[in-house]
Amino acid sequence: MCGTDATQSCPDPNVTTVVGAAEMLASAKTVVIVPGYGLAVANAQYAIAELCNTLIASGVSVKFGIHPVAGRMPGQLNVLLAEAGVSYELVHEVRGPQCSATRVSSMPHARAGIK
Repeated sequence: MCGTDATQSCPDPNVTTVVGAAEMLASAKTVVIVPGYGLAVANAQYAIAELCNTLIASGVSVKFGIHPVAGRMPGQLNVLLAEAGVSYELVHEVRGPQCSATRVSSMPHARAGIK
């Protein structure tokens, strides 16, 4: 349902499958991961660190873009990523939209989603 009208259909936002998303990530030259509060709530820092290591081993450049107050408190995501073994050199502070590349996201409001 889009909007308040139950009969109104939503446009397809370039939805792909998990396999399609994996192929996009594997074929990318650079992947920028921008985690948020959901990573902290789901304790997903270890899974994202594993994804990061897999991509790096495949020759993909990986960076993390962290907003200074992402998570429940400033610095929380930096601490969680460090706890999971993500190198500090990969973590960068992001203060605004700095990327204009193709997005791969599981967020429903993103341009490209994952089923």
